[in-house]
Formats: sequence, C-alpha cells, structure tokens
Amino acid sequence: MEPTQKPDVEDLPEVVRRVLEFKEARRRQLAQLPPEEKLRIIVEMQKWARVAHIATGRPPTPVWNLEVLMRRADEPPNQV
Repeated sequence: MEPTQKPDVEDLPEVVRRVLEFKEARRRQLAQLPPEEKLRIIVEMQKWARVAHIATGRPPTPVWNLEVLMRRADEPPNQV
C-alpha cells in the first residue's frame, strides 16, 4: 500500500473498525437533528470545556448564550 493511499477498512483491526463504524453512525444521527438541537449540544459541550479549563488552571472559555442565539434565529436577517 502506498503512503498516500487510505487503508481498506477490512484491513483494520476489529476494534478500530467498530470505532469507525460507531463514529459514522453517530455522525449520520447528528446530521438528522434540527439546527436548534445541534446548537444546544454545542453549547453543552462548551460548558463542559469551560469547566475542564477552569479545573486545570487555564483561563475559562466562552460559552454561547443559547436564549440570545435562539432569539436571533427568529429575527429577520439584517438588511444592508
């Protein structure tokens, strides 16, 4: 196999194949979610990242305000 060529999925160990299959299935599930739910998941991930940063002595990361974002989504776009 050449270095630029991707390995065949069948050549990978079983555990790696299962992880890749799980990730692909999860990606398809997430793609089916409405935008509002995806946004809620992102904000939840930001909250956990902020907690991890603070717990390890790093500066806190910003967390989006979900209510403000949802309100903005309901407003008509700005006309320039």
